[in-house]
Amino acid sequence: MLAAALRSPTSLASSSTMRTSGSSSVQAAFAQQLRRKINIPLATQRSDLYTLGTFPRDTRRRLAAAAMPALETEDDEEQKEEEDFHLDSTTSNPWHISTGSTPPSNLTLGYACDNLTLGRSERIFTNRSCHKGTFTSRGLDHVSKLALNNCRDLTRIIQWNNDNGVHLFRVSSKLFPWSGQYELEALPDFAQICLELAAAGELARSYGQRLTNHPPHFIKLASVDEEVRLRSIADLEIQGRVFDLMGFPPSHWNKINIHVGGVYGSKPRTVERFAQTFRSLSESVRHRLAVENDDRPNSYSVTDLLPLHRATGIPITFDFHHHQFCPGGQTQQEAFETAISTWPAGVRPVVHWSEMPECPERQRTHPHRHSAFVYGPIHLYGREADVDVMIESKAKEVALLLYRDEIAPRLALGKKVLL
Repeated sequence: MLAAALRSPTSLASSSTMRTSGSSSVQAAFAQQLRRKINIPLATQRSDLYTLGTFPRDTRRRLAAAAMPALETEDDEEQKEEEDFHLDSTTSNPWHISTGSTPPSNLTLGYACDNLTLGRSERIFTNRSCHKGTFTSRGLDHVSKLALNNCRDLTRIIQWNNDNGVHLFRVSSKLFPWSGQYELEALPDFAQICLELAAAGELARSYGQRLTNHPPHFIKLASVDEEVRLRSIADLEIQGRVFDLMGFPPSHWNKINIHVGGVYGSKPRTVERFAQTFRSLSESVRHRLAVENDDRPNSYSVTDLLPLHRATGIPITFDFHHHQFCPGGQTQQEAFETAISTWPAGVRPVVHWSEMPECPERQRTHPHRHSAFVYGPIHLYGREADVDVMIESKAKEVALLLYRDEIAPRLALGKKVLL
């Protein structure tokens, strides 16, 4: 494990020697060990992932090559998982990772919601929450303090992003715990919260850092249940309010990304119902809302979303990983180019990049879920300078830095990447 390697320099050297042998037997043993490690409890491995993110770039590669930790949970959205990686041009690739393409150097990459490095080193978080019972017993005073700390820590993450050359970040949609149960103005710390959000917005603008948002899956503007639609509207209005308080004008530059949320027996009728609900939203939300293609065969492809775009003007966020499960009769390039053509002039489209879990067994049983790292190459069909790429991975900013600073340069040299 990484923690053991940090304590013992000799283990670092011996493990690195073992991993660079390049033999097929070593690769097979490595894959088998990863599958076994999937069953290790999260608590015994989580700190290794955080520790990795606190080290400078030139040592992250050595540290990761010395260990084979893996994190795995059933909560794909909230928990983190890591598979060890090893960069070696002499070995073959047991996961058949694409190699040989030249990743461009002008990609704008971002990551989502959590900063593992700051979480580990400074206890910086923007998704503090509590159980319903705690909220019921301790009331608004408690959730107000949680929200204040979430908003205050957002500024620290924005600063870290700038210091590390990251210009795109997805703000957590959970800044306000149990936000559907009260008006924001009722929070005792609301005045200070407004100041913190205004400061975060000003800092992001001064750095040219783009902030976006992706509310959770229960947002269903096209639901046949009116109560679900009303709850969805209320949540989206809070997300729009956050950007308003940060001082951003309503624009898809600060997109709020959602999915249609269901077929309900008829895609055309569902799209029509979505459009009707969309028109009832405030300008703050309407001018920021974007819709994403889905990852289930019978759900919404880019092709299926085009009628919604034509009816409302909503731009389509293209997700590369989702497309392979729901192509809608288009090639990846066709769907990508269709989606980015729906964005308004003057606003760079955002696309999502994620990959299957590293473990072969998880690839078979849960192919829709996200990997710990991204391995690329991230290829945007010559539109790299025109599109922003949100990386969706378990290792968050660690994955971004490793791809940008370690993996992509090796791919650019035509070298293979073994993970």
